[in-house]
Amino acid sequence: MKKGLAIAFIALILAGLTALTGVAIDTAYEAQYLDVTVMSDVHFVSQKTFTADNYAYYEGEDKMEHISEAIFNSVADEVIASAPDYLLISGDLTERGDRLSHEELAKVLKRIEAAGVNVFVINGNHDLPTNYSQLDKKIDFNEYKEIYADFGYSEAVSTFYGGLSYSADLGKTHRLIAVDNIGWCYYDTQGEIVHKPPMGESQKQWIEEQIERCKTDKRIPVIMSHIPFKDHFPKSVANMRDNDAYLTMAKYFADNGVNYAFTGHLHLQDIKKVTSDSGNEFYDIGNPSMIHYPCSYSSARLSKNGVDISEVRHDSVDEKYLCDVTPDHVREELKQGMQSYAVKHMRQEIVSAVEKLDTPSGLLGGMISKGDDRAEALKTVAKAAKITCSSPIYVKDEKDGEISMERVMKTYGVDIPSIEYKTVYEASTVYAASVFSGDDALEGKPEFDLIKYVFYYLMYNLNAASEEFAAINPSVPINVDMEKLVTTGKLECYDSGIVPFVLSLLGDGTWERMIKGMLGNDFDGIKGAEGIIAVFANGAFAGITDYFSGKEIDVDGLIYDGVFVRYAPELKSREYGRTVRLTFGK
Repeated sequence: MKKGLAIAFIALILAGLTALTGVAIDTAYEAQYLDVTVMSDVHFVSQKTFTADNYAYYEGEDKMEHISEAIFNSVADEVIASAPDYLLISGDLTERGDRLSHEELAKVLKRIEAAGVNVFVINGNHDLPTNYSQLDKKIDFNEYKEIYADFGYSEAVSTFYGGLSYSADLGKTHRLIAVDNIGWCYYDTQGEIVHKPPMGESQKQWIEEQIERCKTDKRIPVIMSHIPFKDHFPKSVANMRDNDAYLTMAKYFADNGVNYAFTGHLHLQDIKKVTSDSGNEFYDIGNPSMIHYPCSYSSARLSKNGVDISEVRHDSVDEKYLCDVTPDHVREELKQGMQSYAVKHMRQEIVSAVEKLDTPSGLLGGMISKGDDRAEALKTVAKAAKITCSSPIYVKDEKDGEISMERVMKTYGVDIPSIEYKTVYEASTVYAASVFSGDDALEGKPEFDLIKYVFYYLMYNLNAASEEFAAINPSVPINVDMEKLVTTGKLECYDSGIVPFVLSLLGDGTWERMIKGMLGNDFDGIKGAEGIIAVFANGAFAGITDYFSGKEIDVDGLIYDGVFVRYAPELKSREYGRTVRLTFGK
């Protein structure tokens, strides 16, 4: 049958079907829409690594490494069942970058592709050596391209010779530009160590060429990278963290017809908008980790005029994917649902972090290990924090001489809010879950009202440690006026000895002398330096000294008006919800 006659014959059949069913068949549908599943931060650890002896170690890590392979296989089943056109994974494919984990992950990706879903990946900071100590422990970039050849590189219309970036067509209308914006190191052919920059000039030029090529080929560019081009943390943090090179690139995208990027790394479900100087907009669409709450990914529909995005919460792990040495308690808890298990694991992560505060392996380990007066003071503060977080919130839960937060507050005539959790450890999980998931936040909930009392309780426990502080510096006693703090929300920072004690621990360097001069008598010095502080923090904390007056701090104002309204509004609510439609042009 000749080509023209065949086309006419097909058109006649379509017309007949339309007449019979009354349904208008859009023959251009395939060209107009692409259904894409997007995820990030798989942090895959091969179960072949696990033994009965080491399983507890992996279970105790901050991410759920012990079930990462089982999670990803279960998610693979979901992806196959939903049958999108493409699966995009924006980096941190593995947790430790070892060859075994990369190869085992690639097997799952091949299973997904065998079911008809095309897979494209890009590397993250966990996948290759990012410092010299990781060389020979993680695969190099040549091995990476070998293992993931079928998931981007073999389909590429262009690859960047100086890294792992590539571009590949998505359907008939879009083109993926996968950007390797991670700094990593490797051995060159002479055995010398070379460090590849995160965003070098030659790579920027390649990206610009790919965008221009999209214009020539009449394709819509879709960026995928691991590191976001705009930080997703609250403004008070992000303004200091934003990388100028990435932001500059985001504005270039906005001015050159690139509307959005799929990114990861921060483990947050969030969207941030960047507006260029010309008023054009670019959206950085962040995705969370698959092995850390909320264990979610995105279902996206790409069109010529925009993108529809819906969050998908993963809530089940098929038991058949768990390894033989998985303990019964893990199996039973997972039967209650993946989301509840992930929350419980995150709570344990918080507990572990606080419990280690006064140890060399904790967040303050570097300073605590020095063994000087400052180290001893930090240990004492860390112990007070541990007591604050682990003690019962309510009198009814007290055991063996414990003093609950409720009992302390009742001493000052205050009834604290009632919540379902027994300790601050448990309640803090609610705060953390809100940040990571992008859920509507805490304002108006009892947990929100309880925050200030947690701070008051910490001050109470610091008072209780006054003898330990006196042993460090007997000339500056710690004695917080708890009644004033609880009844007015104002903390006496000088009369309580807190600021003088801290200043007594500072050395004689330039910065230390400046701080001593600024805060020696009262907060007037820091108020006078507010402009400098605001510039140093890129405007993040402009106005923070509104809560500092004379020798006291308005704690309630700083917490509720400052942190939750002025400095970190994203902790209260997200600019974009779980289901979003972004529209670009006509």
